[in-house]
Amino acid sequence: MISINASKKVKVNLENKSYNVLINDGFSLLCQEVEKVWCGEKMVIITDDVVGQYYLDKFANILKTISSQIYHMVLPSGEENKNFTTLKQIYDFLIFRDIRRSDLVISLG
Repeated sequence: MISINASKKVKVNLENKSYNVLINDGFSLLCQEVEKVWCGEKMVIITDDVVGQYYLDKFANILKTISSQIYHMVLPSGEENKNFTTLKQIYDFLIFRDIRRSDLVISLG
């Protein structure tokens, strides 16, 4: 299989803020793009059990080249888990690991 590291940047214009979304065919530019916006120490990857089984290990291993402190949280998939109980679990996870504003939280999926 031939993989072309083609990227497409899509600008999202909101009423009060605009930002770019980078669409890529893989994780080849992941570290390069993260380093443009992050200079902290720790990273947290939050994903669900379906996406996590396919991508979490590869995603985390690539990020280990720029951070030695990577944590991950895998949540059950499904709309029924998008609630305040899950939000509290996420906050507890972040607090327990002393995640600060300078650290990076990534939602994978």
